[in-house]
Amino acid sequence: MKSIGLALMLLLAHQGYSMEFRWGAVDEAKADPKASKQSVIYANGAIQSGDFDRLRALLRKDFEVYIKSSRTVRITSNGGDIVEAIKIGGLLKEMYAEVVVDGDCASACFLLYVSAVERKSFGRVGIHRPYFEPRY
Repeated sequence: MKSIGLALMLLLAHQGYSMEFRWGAVDEAKADPKASKQSVIYANGAIQSGDFDRLRALLRKDFEVYIKSSRTVRITSNGGDIVEAIKIGGLLKEMYAEVVVDGDCASACFLLYVSAVERKSFGRVGIHRPYFEPRY
């Protein structure tokens, strides 16, 4: 019984670390009161299965905001699920998005960075040989 509880806790903890997507101001550090509070998308955390669908749902839910936005995605991530990163990267390419790295962008996050039509980095960008699950 303890092993089932432990497995459930690990599963729930794993879900809590997926990438967070939210609208925000262009530069929240400067907090310009004239700047739109919903100009860019902030994407932070590990890339996990389901993140592509969550990002797409955000864009659909706030479609009017998306149309008026700068189509900039500010990313901080140490990577994660490479297959999910490929799907998100395809969406960023279709959006003609600019990707800005605020902190670290490593591993699978690199695929998001190179998928953008424009890219900037104010942090570190890292890449390594991709690892796929044996089932692929």
